[in-house]
Amino acid sequence: MNFPWKRKRVEKKNVYDDNRILELAHTMRNDPTNFIATIKQTFENQSDAEKADLFFQIGSTVYNKSYYSLGLVSWLNALNYFTKTGNRKGEVGSYGSIGNAYHSLGQYEKSIEYNEKALVTCIEIGNINGEAMCYTSLGAVYHSLGQYEKSIEYNEKAFAIKKEIGDKGGEARCYANLGNVYRTLGQYEKSMEYQEKALAIFTEIGDKRNEANCYTSLGAVYYSLDQYTKSVEYQERSLEIVTEIGDRNGEATGYANLGLVYYSLDQYTKSVEYQEKALAIKKEIGDKGGEANSYTNLGIAYYSLGQYEKDIEYQEKALEIVTEIGDKGGEASCYANLGNAYRTLGQYEKSMEYQERSLEIVTEIGDRNGEARCYANLGNAYRTLGQYTKSVEYQERSLEIVTEIGDRNGEARCYANLGLVYYSLGQYEKDIEYQEKALA
Repeated sequence: MNFPWKRKRVEKKNVYDDNRILELAHTMRNDPTNFIATIKQTFENQSDAEKADLFFQIGSTVYNKSYYSLGLVSWLNALNYFTKTGNRKGEVGSYGSIGNAYHSLGQYEKSIEYNEKALVTCIEIGNINGEAMCYTSLGAVYHSLGQYEKSIEYNEKAFAIKKEIGDKGGEARCYANLGNVYRTLGQYEKSMEYQEKALAIFTEIGDKRNEANCYTSLGAVYYSLDQYTKSVEYQERSLEIVTEIGDRNGEATGYANLGLVYYSLDQYTKSVEYQEKALAIKKEIGDKGGEANSYTNLGIAYYSLGQYEKDIEYQEKALEIVTEIGDKGGEASCYANLGNAYRTLGQYEKSMEYQERSLEIVTEIGDRNGEARCYANLGNAYRTLGQYTKSVEYQERSLEIVTEIGDRNGEARCYANLGLVYYSLGQYEKDIEYQEKALA
């Protein structure tokens, strides 16, 4: 996730060093209370205003290395000092950053709460640019929650402000965000239209990094349209730019995306090769969340190669990391992937145990898309067990959610899954009916 809340860095005066902070973060990654206590002891002679800025900076440093829980507690302390010293601008930045941390941790309702606090404060102090940032952040959270219409609404509010104040880069980012939502909704032509508008602006103003992001997003649209050759072309354009500007994180993303395209082309060995390149960079730059994502992608590729034990090994590595950094959404994905692997191995009870863990988490964090996936996975498990009535029940729950949130691709998957159940029941006419709905 992009980090929109930035404050001017204060003079460190030998009291704050990024490397020392990151060493401490690694040591205390599962102990936020002692992490903060140690920081407070280090800064005990600083003024409250200095402590506010230092905690804010430390939050940024550890958050950007995927220590989300430590970033969160750092920003909560920054907020306390900004409030104490009456620094409203600092309060806004802290509220927004806390909201982003909760988003990264999969705690979406908390994220909304803090982003709304940031929004109210921005309106009170007349910070119109900050107001637009708040709308963008809220749009991102609602996207993660599967509330796509609400996401569009907030991104359009941000766009209106950016256009009014003449912020071309901001306009382009709004177009890109809207394009991503429309892609999720399966409205691919509209998605491409917005991404191309964003690309034209970023190219015009010379923003290479976001130009690369647009090529990545266009590649994702072509991927969704099963136009894999075109997807590879756009992903390679993106990779070329990020390599040229020295964006190592962007390189890793490029390799990971190419790995996913080759996976869809059934070139699993090539997919593994690209995911391993992504993993190497994520480890090099210390991006724990990205490392976990690479392990997940590698596991999925090994699953398709029939190497189920290797898939489980990688999913468990990913699970260990996402649990460590507090990424609830990541945990849910890992449990779901492990459930799929154990189902294929014929360990149905273990499979369902993992799928139910996943369902529990996504329900808790309000991830409607995730809920739909879990119900579909459980439906598939019951079909394998020959419990067809139960399978239909779960697939219909999944279908109800994806229809409600407007996920056309999800609807197609549900219809296809229901068709398979009716095929297993010998109700071939009904199977055909649902498969035709899936293809519509």
